[in-house]
Amino acid sequence: MGEGLQSPSVLIRTMHGAQVTYQSTYGNGQFAGVNSPVPDGSVMTVLGAANVIDSSLATKNKSGYIFTGGREGSSPGYPGRFYFSAHPTSASGATQTGTRRFGIVTAGSMKADPTAGSLGAPMGYFDIEAAPALQN
Repeated sequence: MGEGLQSPSVLIRTMHGAQVTYQSTYGNGQFAGVNSPVPDGSVMTVLGAANVIDSSLATKNKSGYIFTGGREGSSPGYPGRFYFSAHPTSASGATQTGTRRFGIVTAGSMKADPTAGSLGAPMGYFDIEAAPALQN
């Protein structure tokens, strides 16, 4: 891929590493983002402000994909969890930017969903858990 254009699966892995770094440094044991099961882009803003992801990825839109994420905070006896999702900016037609949605959860398992009817929507935590493993 050309300069500045990276695979969404590579970018998702980058965000996973950034989230782990954030938790162990800036986050005081908590993952970045809003404590909500609904995916959003606030986690990208927080990771960008902490300089653990590059500024172009922090905009939530890169390489023809929209990136979102979510987290559940930790508490006594519960370590918390997070996830990231990437879906095409254009899900169909001549301007389609991708044929799969991608996701990753706290444990680091990469998933991909090629369901055409779902390409325009982000994956939530349980969507990612239910999706098939990424096959390159």
